[in-house]
Amino acid sequence: LGALYSPENEADAIFADTDIKVYGPWYAGAGINLRTERQRDIHGKLSYHIGSTTELNLQYRYRKNEVDNWRMNYAGLGLSMYY
Repeated sequence: LGALYSPENEADAIFADTDIKVYGPWYAGAGINLRTERQRDIHGKLSYHIGSTTELNLQYRYRKNEVDNWRMNYAGLGLSMYY
C-alpha cells in the first residue's frame, strides 16, 4: 500500500498490492494502481507455487489510459521464476 505525490511531474499515484496464501501452495493476489487523470490499472491472479522460486499463475489485468482513452484487457497463463 502506498502513495506517490509529485506535483512537478504531475505523476501522483495511489497503489496497493497483495498476495495471500489460500491453501497449501495456492495463492490469490490482487492489486490496483491509480494515477490521477493518467492511468488506471487493476489486476488479479491465482497462483500455484512450485517450490520457493517458481509459480504458475492465471491472471487478469485491466488497464485504461485516461489521456487518450486507450484500454487493455488481458487474461493469461504464466510462469514466474524468481532468483
